[in-house]
Amino acid sequence: MVGITIGTGIFLKSAAMAQAVGTPVLVLAAWVAAGIVAMFGALCFAELGALLPDAGGEYVYLRAAFGEVPGFLYACNSFVLGGASIAAYGAAVAIFVSDIHTFDKQWFVHTVHLFGSDYGLQFGTRQLIAIAVIGVFAAINCAGVMLGGRVQTVLAVAKVAAIIAVAGGVFAFGDAHDWSNLATPAGSANGGLAGFGAAMFAALWAYSGWQYLPMAASEVQDPQRNLPRAIIGGSLVVLAIYLAVNTAYLYALPFWQVASANSTAYPEAPSVAARAVADVPRTRAAPVAALIFLISTVGSLNGTISRGRASPTPRRATGCSLPASAA
Repeated sequence: MVGITIGTGIFLKSAAMAQAVGTPVLVLAAWVAAGIVAMFGALCFAELGALLPDAGGEYVYLRAAFGEVPGFLYACNSFVLGGASIAAYGAAVAIFVSDIHTFDKQWFVHTVHLFGSDYGLQFGTRQLIAIAVIGVFAAINCAGVMLGGRVQTVLAVAKVAAIIAVAGGVFAFGDAHDWSNLATPAGSANGGLAGFGAAMFAALWAYSGWQYLPMAASEVQDPQRNLPRAIIGGSLVVLAIYLAVNTAYLYALPFWQVASANSTAYPEAPSVAARAVADVPRTRAAPVAALIFLISTVGSLNGTISRGRASPTPRRATGCSLPASAA
């Protein structure tokens, strides 16, 4: 639950949220509000997971509520998007590894002109890293549920430990930290209700992942009891971590530095996490931030592959099993 949900959003989305609301307090409020919304969804899925403890998650719920066709269409859509998300995680791993040690060798480069635009096709060291990391974690999860689960536990613990280390280091050793940074800046623009909604939308992206655990419901022992506990408990842990880390960002950095960190408006700027880490003495911000991003991304990659591995084992007479083309 924690391993899939915590990705790179916690390191990147605070800047866009700060731009949308204009004050540190509202940034934290948006994280809390989005966490509550995610908790509502988690509560619904906890109930559904206990009621229908079969592999497939949303497919099982949609099939039971609306019939086989909507469930099948959702499964097909999820299959395509799930593969794209795994590819994106592999690409992110390659990028973060390259931030630690440069890999820029290209073995094949070709430009394709399509629909009036030019697209570059490349294959080199980065692409090989992306393919290899997906292959490694696919093999781990094909080896069995126990191995995949143990690897996910290790990665989740490492991810949480790294994030807590960032927050703790910023609080304890940052040079420019000041509780007054959390006060409303003079002349700050308040985005109003629309801005707060935009901030919540950005935060909800970082909370995405709580819905994946029920896809492996048939592989969980005593799912009626353990599934709700895992979903609800994991959501609370993620909310607490996100709130602590963002408080550390806003404590360590003036609000303008948070708002001008890496985002759509400032694509070339360092991330808010890198800026906060740079405030800690004797820290090489870029490699440290890249390593934290790497651990977080690898954990999400393994968790996404794990939920895609879950095979359907329906135990109820209602509905049919998941089609092989959408498994």
